[in-house]
Amino acid sequence: MTPGEYLRRRREAAGLSRADVAAKFHTQPRWSELERADWLARIEEDLEPVTLRVAALLIELFPINPATLAELSTVAVSQRRRAGNVRQAAVAAPAASVAAACIAALPVRRTAEVIDLAAARSRAPEGSAA
Repeated sequence: MTPGEYLRRRREAAGLSRADVAAKFHTQPRWSELERADWLARIEEDLEPVTLRVAALLIELFPINPATLAELSTVAVSQRRRAGNVRQAAVAAPAASVAAACIAALPVRRTAEVIDLAAARSRAPEGSAA
């Protein structure tokens, strides 16, 4: 499971659409709700990184386990290395390790974890992003 997939599943488990989430926060410079929903879509598709600021914002909007998100972010960098995306992994690794540590330190707002990381990994087919 990727960080973006985890966030999408958590948002959906909370019964929220991307538009619902986009309506609950603002950006500087000002973006329309449609632009914010598109940005969230890029995060969920792992085209945009899950930064500390993004994680902190999303934790306020729907239940996320920061430790799980941090672990998935770290695993994603390792998988890029193994897949031969050395340049991409080298650029992402320092930021991911710092972000993972910071994300893991964020307080968990809700204790109920609907998507269990270990169970998700056991269901993932061999060779897929887990």
